Amino acid sequence: MEIPPLEKWEKPMRWPLPEQRERIQSPEFFQLLQSHVTRKYLSLVHTATATASGQQPQPTAGAKPPGTAAQDCRGSTQRPSGP
Repeated sequence: MEIPPLEKWEKPMRWPLPEQRERIQSPEFFQLLQSHVTRKYLSLVHTATATASGQQPQPTAGAKPPGTAAQDCRGSTQRPSGP
């Protein structure tokens, strides 16, 4: 996975409100982001492996329905439980 250089983020980072920017730059946000990226990656690998072997992919343990990752990051004050 490649992340664009910091210079590319300068203009888009002006869009959020100061409170949102503060949350986006917090360590908790990066932990949440890391867990969602990891979960999505593992789900894609699981699906690709199952499809390649001719099996019907099954949901992975702890997987959330599509679209919930973005909802978690839109200013929710709730933190995910667990590791």
